[in-house]
Amino acid sequence: MGSLVYMITGVYTDALTLKFKVLYLGASGLVGLLSYIFEIERIGIVWEWLIHGTLTFLIVIGLNFSLDSHFPLFEYPLIITFTAEFIVIYVVICTISAMMFHRSSKEINEDIKKRKANMKNKSSH
Repeated sequence: MGSLVYMITGVYTDALTLKFKVLYLGASGLVGLLSYIFEIERIGIVWEWLIHGTLTFLIVIGLNFSLDSHFPLFEYPLIITFTAEFIVIYVVICTISAMMFHRSSKEINEDIKKRKANMKNKSSH
């Protein structure tokens, strides 16, 4: 998600100063901490993504305002474009993350099945 913060912020501001780097690292850290929401098993994955996405969106907005207090986010065409870009990028990242998780889970399950089969073969001999 750090790349999302960078992409959205970098598009709308020209700030590449020390202030930008510090704020960017702080925002990236916050987004990273938000990822712990996926460790909570009591809420469903859809809620986890919605909460994470909403809070990440708010962090990105806060970062933009921190870098440029005159950031015209709430002016008509920009708010639509900004929000649409955020959603598209976030959905792409979520899709890729889900595919990677599914793939690694499938590989782990296959390894477990192979180990169980090997254990059965060894115990039957």
